[in-house]
Amino acid sequence: MAQTEINDISADSSLVDPEKDLLGHANFAKYLADSICKMTFPEGFVIAVYGSWNSGKSTLLNFVVHYLQQKPEEEKPIIVPFNPWLFSGHENITRRFFDQLKNVLSQESSVPKSLRERVADFAAIISDIPLPYAQTGL
Repeated sequence: MAQTEINDISADSSLVDPEKDLLGHANFAKYLADSICKMTFPEGFVIAVYGSWNSGKSTLLNFVVHYLQQKPEEEKPIIVPFNPWLFSGHENITRRFFDQLKNVLSQESSVPKSLRERVADFAAIISDIPLPYAQTGL
């Protein structure tokens, strides 16, 4: 490994471009992106990425997003970026997620207006639910 490559690695930053992959995450990320596009999800799905601190989880996810965005329009899924680590304390993370979902869907012409409206209605309902720690007088 050349000296310039070593200097390009940061302990706290994730990679976005698979061309700069030095740890072998890009091949798996491409396989995962291809698999996501081939699957059908009648009831939804969840993919979890587990690993120790600084093992490349964020880089892997960035690479998956990169490969998903390279797909032809008819295969490309709608990607809703959401990072729960950006929120702490008394912020309502559920409300923030639905706000982000609503924002992304509102920019997608392929999403029926009725679905966008239902998500917006649901987001409004979620926003009105009081947080347990917000109650006073206890």
